[in-house]
Amino acid sequence: MSKFLIRIALFHSLWIVPPSSHGQQVPSTGPFVAPQAKLQYAPDRDYDLQHIAADLTIDYAEHSFQGSVVNTLAPLREGVTTIQFDCGENLTVTGCEVAGKKAVFSREGDKLKIIAPQPLPPGKPVALTIRYFDSGKKELPNFRWLKPTVADPQRIGFWTNGEPYFNRQWLPTWDYPNDFATTEVRVTVPADWYVISNGILDSDTLRADGKKRTFHWKMDQPYATYLISLVGGPFDIKPADWQGIKLMYLVPKGKGDRIDDTFGDTPDILSFFSDRLGVKYPWPKYAQTAVYDFPGGMENASATTIGVRDLADRRNGYKTSVRGVAHELAHQWFGDLVTCGHWGELWLNEGFADLLCDVYLEHTQGTSTYDYAVHGWTQAYISESRRYKRPLATNLYADSSSMLDSHSYKKGAAILHTLRRELGDKAFFAGLHHYLTQHRHQPVNSHVLCRAMTEATGINLEAFFDQWVYKPGHPILDYTWRWDEENKQVVLMVKQTQDTKDGTPIYSINATVGMIGRGVMTRAKVKLNQSEQEIHLDVARKPNAVLLDPDHDFLREIPALHWAAEELPSILNYASNAVDRAEAMNRILAESPSDAMVQAIVEAVRADQGQFVVFRDINRLGKLKREDLRPLFLEQLAHPNIDRRTQAVLALGQLPKPQDETTTKTLRGLVNDKELYTVVRAAISTLGNWDASTNRDVFQNATKQTSPLDSIRLVALDGLTKADAMEGKAISNPCPETTRTAMKFLSDRANGVKDSPVMAARQRVLSATDQKGNATIASMLKDLHTFVPLACDEVETCGIEESGERISRVAYYKVVTGQEVWYLRFSLTAEGKVASLRPQDSSFR
Repeated sequence: MSKFLIRIALFHSLWIVPPSSHGQQVPSTGPFVAPQAKLQYAPDRDYDLQHIAADLTIDYAEHSFQGSVVNTLAPLREGVTTIQFDCGENLTVTGCEVAGKKAVFSREGDKLKIIAPQPLPPGKPVALTIRYFDSGKKELPNFRWLKPTVADPQRIGFWTNGEPYFNRQWLPTWDYPNDFATTEVRVTVPADWYVISNGILDSDTLRADGKKRTFHWKMDQPYATYLISLVGGPFDIKPADWQGIKLMYLVPKGKGDRIDDTFGDTPDILSFFSDRLGVKYPWPKYAQTAVYDFPGGMENASATTIGVRDLADRRNGYKTSVRGVAHELAHQWFGDLVTCGHWGELWLNEGFADLLCDVYLEHTQGTSTYDYAVHGWTQAYISESRRYKRPLATNLYADSSSMLDSHSYKKGAAILHTLRRELGDKAFFAGLHHYLTQHRHQPVNSHVLCRAMTEATGINLEAFFDQWVYKPGHPILDYTWRWDEENKQVVLMVKQTQDTKDGTPIYSINATVGMIGRGVMTRAKVKLNQSEQEIHLDVARKPNAVLLDPDHDFLREIPALHWAAEELPSILNYASNAVDRAEAMNRILAESPSDAMVQAIVEAVRADQGQFVVFRDINRLGKLKREDLRPLFLEQLAHPNIDRRTQAVLALGQLPKPQDETTTKTLRGLVNDKELYTVVRAAISTLGNWDASTNRDVFQNATKQTSPLDSIRLVALDGLTKADAMEGKAISNPCPETTRTAMKFLSDRANGVKDSPVMAARQRVLSATDQKGNATIASMLKDLHTFVPLACDEVETCGIEESGERISRVAYYKVVTGQEVWYLRFSLTAEGKVASLRPQDSSFR
C-alpha cells in the first residue's frame, strides 16, 4: 500500500529529524515493546483454500448488500470436521452448506465455524457455501459507501480495502496472507454503474428490466485474499493495451481529463519493471481506479485503487502521480505475485515497492532524483528511530496495522538499496528474478528472500540479513581525517557510535572512501567492522576533500559532518552524490561567503540546467539579498525545473523593486489560471513585497482562482492586506468570534486537550493522540508574533464535507512567528467547532 502514503495530517512539513544523541535510549513502551506488543505468528491452517466464488447484490439506496460465497478448500489433515472462516461482525449469516448439504454453524466475534456432518477427507476438495447480508446499519471503514454532496454530486458508489484484514467485512473466507486462492466475483449494481475487480471480465449482463447489471470477474491465478477488491460506481473509463494485456484507467465521472496526466506512464513502467526483473507483468489485466475518500493507494492484484486527491493536476508540477503509480505497480510483483506470509514481514512488500518506484525514477529522471530518494528514505526512518527501533522482520508487534511504519517502507527500501550496492545491479536483479520465479504465487518471508538471493548470486547473504534485517537499529558514524605528509597517506578515523544495548550490532560494512583532488574523485575500498578504527590510505598527494561513503551506498547516519571550510568548494563541484553537493552549498551560504565563493555557487547553479536538478533549493542564495545576483534569478525564471523557477521568483522578491517595468510585467503575467500553482503564488508574494498597492488588481483577480486548499487565494488575500496597509487602511477582522475560536483551538491542541469545546470529533482524536502535531502548534504559539485574519467565508450551502463534518464556515489567517510565516485555513461546523486545520507552507510571504 502506498500511503502516497503514509500521510501525517498536520504540519507535517515542519517535522524534521532532531539532532542525534548517540546514547539516546529508545522508549521502553510502544507497539513493538511488551506488554503492548506480543509475539505473533501466522495462524495454523486446517485446509488449503483453493477457490472463492462470491455473489453480491448491492442496494445503494439502503447502503446494504446481500451475498453468498462458495469457498472451495482441501483439508490438510485427517479428522477435520470444523472449518473456520473470518467473517465480519457486521455480517448476518443466514445459512451454510457443506458439499451442498445444510450445515450447522456458530459465530464467535469475527469467526464463523461450520460443522461438517462427517470428517472431511484430506486433500479432497470440498465446497462450503455461506449466505449472508449486511443491513447497512453500521458504517464500515473498509466497505465504504460514497455519498453525493451539493458540492460534488458524482460522489456515488462504493469501494473495498482489504489490507490487512478487512475483506471479512464483506466476504467470509480465510483472511490472512499465508494462503492463496483463485477467485471469481459476481456483483449486481445499478445499470449505469461499472464494477472493477481482480482478473478479467467474464461477462457484463444487463437485466431485462434495464435497471440492474451484473459484472462477473474471474482471476485464474492464486493470490492472497486481502488483495481481493471491489469498486463500483459511475466512472469515466479509458482502456489501453500493453503487450496484449488490457489496461484500464477509471476515475469518477467528470474527471476524465485527469487520466492521461495521472496514468500515462503506466505502459513505460510496465516495460521497465518487466525487463529489469526478467519477469513479465504477471496478471491478465491491470486496472487503476481513483475513488473518493480512499486513503492513499492499494495494490490489489491486477486492480489498484487510489484516492481522487492523488490524481495529477499539471498545475501542481511535473508528473506528480508517477511515484504513486510506480509504487503500486511494483507491488504487482512484490506483494501480489509473492506476498509476505505474515504481517511481521511487511517490509518484503513495502520496502520493494518504495525501492523499485525510485529505481524507475532513476531510469527516467537521473541519478540526482535517486540520490534524494535514498536520502528521503533514510531521514524518514531515522526520525522514526528516535521513537523506537525494531528489526525489519519481527514477530513482536501490537497488531498488523503497527507494521505500516517507516521501518517497513523506508528502512526496508534503504536496506534493499544497501543490498543492491553490495551486490551490484547485475547480481541484485538476477537474484530478484530467481526469487520471483521460484516463489511466484506463494507466501514468503525474509529467509526465503535470503536463500533465493544467495542461490542466484553464490554469495552467502546470511550475515547481511542477520545484521540488517533481523537486528534493530542502524550504523551511526563519526569520521575525521588528517594528512600524513611523511607517508603520503590519508589517515581516516571512523567510529560506530550507535547504542548496542538494544541489540543493534557493530556493523560489518564494505565501504568506500572518496578522495577529491584536482577536480577528480578517486575511490578506495575499506572495511568497517569495529567501534573505532584507524584506516591508512596511500595517496600521491593531499586531497582537497575526503568523503566516507561518497555514493551513499548503505544505510547510515552521520550526525556531524566534519567538513572543513576548505573542503566545501571541492565537495560542491565534484562530489558524486547530489545530497552532498547541496549540503556543501548550504554550508558555504550559512556563513558569510566571499564574493569568490558566491560566484562559484552561481556557476554551479547555472550549470545545473536539467529538469531534475542537483540543487533543489536555492532559497539561501535569495536570502543573501545581493543585487549582483539579480541576473541569475532572472535567468532562472526560464529554468525547466518548477521549483527552481518558483525560488527564482521568490529570490527576486528579496530584492528592491526594479527600476524598469519589464520584470514587474513578467511577474504580473505569471499570475494566470494556466501557470503552475507554486509559480503563481510566488509571483503574487513578490509583487506584494515590491508594491502591493499598485498590484491590487492582480491580487483581486487571483482571489477568484481555484487551487488546492485555496493556496493561491490565501497568498492573494495577504497581498490585499499588504495593499491596505500601504494605503493606510485599518486591517479588519471579518469574524471576531471565529478568530477567538481559532486561537482557542490552537491553544487546546498545543496542550493536548481531549475534550475541547471548540473541536469537532476528528480534531479531539488528534488532540489526544497526535503528539507531534500538538508540539508543533505549541512551538508556533510560543514564538507567535502576529495572527492576521485574511477572510471568512460562509459556505453552508456549498455542501462541503471535511473530516466527516458538514462545513459551514471557512476562515483564513496569516501567522507570523520569529522564524516562519504560515497561512492557515480553518474549517468550522455550523456549531462553531473546528473540523479541520490545513496549513500552507511558509515559502510565500
